[in-house]
Amino acid sequence: MLDKWFKAPVHYYLYLIALSLIAVGLSSSKVLMSIGTICLIVNSLLEGQLKLKMDRLKKDPALIIIILFLLFSILTLGWSDNWNYGLDDLRKKLPFFIIPIVMGTSNPLKKEHFKLIIYLFVTALVLFSGINYFSYIQQLTEIKDVREMSKFLSHVRLSLLINIGIFISGYYLYKEFRQNYLLILALVWLVFYQYKSQVINGYALFLGLSFITALFLVRQLKSKLLRRFIYSFTIVLGVVLVVFLGRFIKQAPAVEQVDFSNLTLYTANHNGYYHLKDANIMENGKLVYLYISTKECRKAWNKRSDMAFDGLDKRGQKLEGTLYRYMTSKGLRKDSVGFLSLHNRDIQLIENGHSNFNVNKGFLEKLSDLKMQWYTLQTKGDPNGNSIIQRKIHLETGLSILKNNWLFGVGIGDVDDEFRRQYRVDDSLLKKENQHRSHNQFLTIWISHGIFGWILILSLFIVPVVQGKARNYCSIVILFSLFLSFLTQDMLETQAGVTIFGFFYSLFVINQNIDGKDR
Repeated sequence: MLDKWFKAPVHYYLYLIALSLIAVGLSSSKVLMSIGTICLIVNSLLEGQLKLKMDRLKKDPALIIIILFLLFSILTLGWSDNWNYGLDDLRKKLPFFIIPIVMGTSNPLKKEHFKLIIYLFVTALVLFSGINYFSYIQQLTEIKDVREMSKFLSHVRLSLLINIGIFISGYYLYKEFRQNYLLILALVWLVFYQYKSQVINGYALFLGLSFITALFLVRQLKSKLLRRFIYSFTIVLGVVLVVFLGRFIKQAPAVEQVDFSNLTLYTANHNGYYHLKDANIMENGKLVYLYISTKECRKAWNKRSDMAFDGLDKRGQKLEGTLYRYMTSKGLRKDSVGFLSLHNRDIQLIENGHSNFNVNKGFLEKLSDLKMQWYTLQTKGDPNGNSIIQRKIHLETGLSILKNNWLFGVGIGDVDDEFRRQYRVDDSLLKKENQHRSHNQFLTIWISHGIFGWILILSLFIVPVVQGKARNYCSIVILFSLFLSFLTQDMLETQAGVTIFGFFYSLFVINQNIDGKDR
């Protein structure tokens, strides 16, 4: 319509602006994502060309699957009790339906504009991740959890975007064969940020995409013998790395050898120590509940902090316990002499709930944390605060619900209610604030939509492979990233998640605007 009025491709440029807003908003602002999505809808409606768009829609199986999934989602309200929740869930998922339908039926993007969208996405990613990190290191003693480093969206979603940014940027550097120093700097920064983020999903995805990239590069070699050798070497190296990491995590942490028959009974000030010899809680391989003088610690703490020794830290944990664990991590006895070794920064970290002095160590800190979580799992310790153990319980809870609802599901309105009910039935050890869904989108869809909905959502990943749309590098990167995200998180339960899926799936998988060779 507007094209006729202005005698120019107005709708094309409005479409480009809408995509640009979403590309920037993914890493920075829900408002920008919403505005971009609304602009897509309004522009598509004003543009008209309904017959042409319907023809495009009919020719794309992925779009048909998305529409069928929408219709089936509405149908499941019929056996849901909680309609309010179900309708709200549909509202949240609108970008998942709208963005692919609009992008899949719109006029083609020019090659240079396609690249513009990618560069805008990467630029915003670098800018806002930079703001995140430098704010984090300035407020390190005030931040309670490394997840707070991500200020604009979930740390897990940001980690997914960082990985996409790294490998898509790397592809364009490789493809253009020219020195783009800004893109090189962006790539280096994003890799550094990913290392520091401590997101286990992000590390796993990075390794997976690195493996795919290695195979892609090997394909460019002319010698078949050399290709086969490097393929084999890469696969063996990947398997060895996974096995090594698995064994490292499962290996019991190094524990200091303690002669329980020869423990010191009194502090330097002649106050008695108490020793809980059977308590196996550790920090950095040292037993926490040995050499404790509550009297001396209480007195020393209350002199240096406004927070009560017998109260809670800023994470809601007993401050006394946080103090003991922190001092243990530094190899200190829990008495007045040990307390003298704590600096003001240590006091701030303890107040903010840090139980270990190792902070901002990136991947190595996360690896150590995983090792301790595995030990906690094996010794049947408290699951709360241990993300891997919590996720195991989330998954088991979801599977328990699925056993009785595998055919038609519980309906989109009753998913949350069913999880709460199952946690009560199981008498879960998790605190209410830690009782979440399964952290597996495929399982959550099966629980809500039944096996038919599960087949539809799985088809979104299978159909492009069968169609041959997943033969170019970028499409493979996006499909693999989204698939792994579906396995490790409830991707479609937040605005950011559904927008990320809708945007990248449409741009690299559904979108036929640019030939795969040009990507």
